[in-house]
Amino acid sequence: MWLLNLVVGWLDLPVLKAPPGRSGDAVFQIEQRRLRQLTGQGVRVPQIVASGRQELLLSDLGTTLALRLRKADPDSAQRLFARTVAALADAHQRGAYLGQPQARNVVVDEEDRIGFIDFEEDPGEVMSLAQAQCRDWLLFASGTVRHLPFSDARVSEALAMGLARADPAVRSALAHNLRRLGWVRAISSRLGRRARGMASAIDALGAALNHADQPLTPE
Repeated sequence: MWLLNLVVGWLDLPVLKAPPGRSGDAVFQIEQRRLRQLTGQGVRVPQIVASGRQELLLSDLGTTLALRLRKADPDSAQRLFARTVAALADAHQRGAYLGQPQARNVVVDEEDRIGFIDFEEDPGEVMSLAQAQCRDWLLFASGTVRHLPFSDARVSEALAMGLARADPAVRSALAHNLRRLGWVRAISSRLGRRARGMASAIDALGAALNHADQPLTPE
């Protein structure tokens, strides 16, 4: 963790700074605190059914977005992606941040309601709210875009609709970090599928930022 923080500090990428590493009881305490905090902010997260020293029993919110996207046709996948972007934007407008909102940590129930899981770390311990929300957009895009079976233009359009609702400080932080990640985009675009997904995510977020201040309406 210290090496990662040294590198991101040198690269001036504060939103990628790692929260303090924890283990044992401390991890469960963080997750319980984060779940209660997010519930209080109106974000759809699991409820704590029971807890012990080494385990949490949480309510089930559905199937992961990653699995749903792999099984979906392009139109259904586009609707799910747009609903997830809207849920993320809504959480941010409520003053919340998530931490790890990749497709594997987003869940969808049978009514296509979006929820979020995995809160074993707290980025808010090492960064501001605007930086933590910027981090959410970066991790969401980088962990989700590679699963999407539709055009890059549709991806950017959906992201732009969410970013249009973001605080200006969040969009400013995102623009800064995307500029600093330009070299990552140049390298990853020449590598394997997962790495190319990172390049696509950077491109999609950049295009979305360019349109976020323009009025957009879904088709």
